Amino acid sequence: MKRMKFVKTVVAIIGYADNSILLQRRAVPPYKGMWGLPGGHMKPGERETEALRREVLEEVGVELQVLWKLGTYLEEGRIGNLTKYYLARCYVAEPIEGEPRPQPGEVSDVRLFGLQEIPRELSFRHRDMIRDYDVINRQRRCTTWKKYFHLLGIFFPL
Repeated sequence: MKRMKFVKTVVAIIGYADNSILLQRRAVPPYKGMWGLPGGHMKPGERETEALRREVLEEVGVELQVLWKLGTYLEEGRIGNLTKYYLARCYVAEPIEGEPRPQPGEVSDVRLFGLQEIPRELSFRHRDMIRDYDVINRQRRCTTWKKYFHLLGIFFPL
């Protein structure tokens, strides 16, 4: 039985104050020309959050404050007739320094998108990641408002 080898990667959903997130257009295969979240391969022995900060700075020129881990996703990418499998750790982060700009080589463009403006087709499983992020954020906002109204003596049924 053939054993599958997974490439370890990290991916960032970088949220901005206006509720937009940063996407990059890939300049290399797999998924060349498609929009996706910034991130990349982990180096041996590198911690996930260190790899995330390094990759995002290299690709889009932004320094991050990592907030929380969204999840781990199994991804697939094809380069010619070779299929690679990726174990992608997705984190939610916010920018602390730097203006988004494409770095030569891996990224051809960067742009902020509102969650309702996300391109239809994204690389890897980034659409799933963004959907999960949106669902969790909606739940957090709802819970925060319920707590606020509860403090005011206004109650909502669960």
